Formats: sequence, structure tokens, C-alpha cells
Amino acid sequence: MRIPKRYGQSKKNDCPFCGKVGLHTNSQGLPVCTEHKNATLEDMKCACGDWLDVKKGKWGPYFLCIRCGPISFAKGMSVNTPTATYKTQKPTGKINSEPRRPFRNSKTSSTPDDKKVITVRSDELDFWF
Repeated sequence: MRIPKRYGQSKKNDCPFCGKVGLHTNSQGLPVCTEHKNATLEDMKCACGDWLDVKKGKWGPYFLCIRCGPISFAKGMSVNTPTATYKTQKPTGKINSEPRRPFRNSKTSSTPDDKKVITVRSDELDFWF
């Protein structure tokens, strides 16, 4: 007996980090939730002990092992526990409430008298720019 597919239930995209619905894709092409949009999967190992590479194919993400060949995404995730690695940098330094003083070079201090007005006519416009 053949059971027909239902609309919207043939493919589920779950976030590999938390299990929520994957609405976005990260830089590796994995379906992830909004919280893990900048996260990447790293350091995944196969059952044979070799490293797995994350690839993006026609039917979704999969893993590629040097010894075993292509492995389904679900099987690769069942062997490993995913850890999120973020590419954003954490802010360093202190936050000061004092405003910055403007940068002024002592060699090129400008006074209002040093400014020069240049008038450009319409026929000279191509010459200046």
C-alpha cells in the first residue's frame, strides 16, 4: 500500500545545534535556527576515525569521509555531538564614559584663515573630477 506524501512533511530542516526548525543557512550551507546563524560545525569524526568534511548537495547537507565516502547528515550527526564555533570576535578593551578627543596633527593645524575657496565652472568640471 502506497502512502502519498503530504505537503510540507517530506523534508524537515532542523538546527543541528539545538533541534529547532532551521529557517536560515550558515556559511557551510547547513539549515540552522536564528540563534546559530553565525555558527559553524567543526571537528566531526567518522565511525572509522577519519575527519568528516561538511558538503552541500542537491538534496541538502552531507558529510564526506576519505575512507567511507559520502555519509548522510543524520548518520554523521548521530556519531558526533555538535559543538558550535562562532566566527564573530568578542569585544576587547574597556568601555569609557569619557568622549574621545578629536585627532589633530600638529604639523597640519588648520585655521580659518588658511582655507581657500575654489570656484569651478561647468566647462571645468571634467578637468577636476
